[in-house]
Amino acid sequence: MSRIIRQAVVEYLDREARTDDDVTVERALRAVYEELWDFRGGFARIGGNLNQIALVFNQTGRVDDEGLAEVHSELQNYFRELAIKLRDIEKELKAKIFRE
Repeated sequence: MSRIIRQAVVEYLDREARTDDDVTVERALRAVYEELWDFRGGFARIGGNLNQIALVFNQTGRVDDEGLAEVHSELQNYFRELAIKLRDIEKELKAKIFRE
């Protein structure tokens, strides 16, 4: 993902003069930032759940299999959603940045 953002930023900064297209690129980059920020919050919540499972394991030596399975499922779903969202963002950025 960072390659896409770097490419978009380089393309944006390499333009000789600001035009209406620059405003469109700026809006696209802002939208990417907001989408990624939303996903960050979800990963933080999942990370908190993993920390709780690790705490219980460290205290008792036992793993909460049900809790671990639930967090694993959440992570799988979240990564699947993130991959779809990143593909959508990439398509949108390409359309807005590299349009003829």
